[in-house]
Amino acid sequence: MAKSLRASHAPVLLIAFTLISLLVPVIARANGGTSIAMAPELPVGSPVSGAVTGLDYWAISVGAGDELAIDFEAVTEGVGFCFMRPGVTDYTLADTPCWQPKNTDYADEGEKRETKRVFGVAGRWTLIVGETEWLDWGCVQDVVYPQCDRSTTYQLTAYLHKFTRVVAKAPRFVKLKKRFKLAGQVVGAAGGGITIQERLHRKWKNLGIAMLKADGRFVYSIRPRAPGLHRYRVYYPGDQGHRASTAAVKVSVVKRR
Repeated sequence: MAKSLRASHAPVLLIAFTLISLLVPVIARANGGTSIAMAPELPVGSPVSGAVTGLDYWAISVGAGDELAIDFEAVTEGVGFCFMRPGVTDYTLADTPCWQPKNTDYADEGEKRETKRVFGVAGRWTLIVGETEWLDWGCVQDVVYPQCDRSTTYQLTAYLHKFTRVVAKAPRFVKLKKRFKLAGQVVGAAGGGITIQERLHRKWKNLGIAMLKADGRFVYSIRPRAPGLHRYRVYYPGDQGHRASTAAVKVSVVKRR
């Protein structure tokens, strides 16, 4: 009887184990490269766990205006980041300072933090990860020390938000209570929606929402109900893979003759 009960519970336990496995995020255990030349592409949106003695190198391929956000944790010892511009090589590394060092580029042991960068230049950047300690010498400070042999373990998840730009056009003059079209494109986006707003009493008031076509284009019809100079704004909120952006236009509304 006991044997039959154990057998009947086996499928249930298997299903429960499968459901738990699906709920727990999978952390890829893959170190970076051993040099700038050997750096693999940093995974985006997937947790990565690394254990390194010395320096870990990751390549980051971005466009101009892209934003990278990194959530990270120093599992053992402190961990620090250093961003290197495109064109920096293993030969010039030791004499090159990190790009825009920030106080969010390091974490003490057991600490979780986030750091962000907006890249003004497109290309293959390098993220260098290594042991560091606050107010103490480490492998990564405002510069990196390629010969350093201190160890650390870290986890990180990177999120890349691509640059977008709103282009909006409208007639300069329109007649009162006559509809006109506010049209344009969200360059870099391929879907989603935008919010059309009007400036009223020093605040932006939502007028409506327009959906983007596959090429990012949009059209929205507006019927002004008061004469004078009107300011309209197109707001694209962004999404998991795109940055937010906005653009404004001015329209003079005149009374009918």
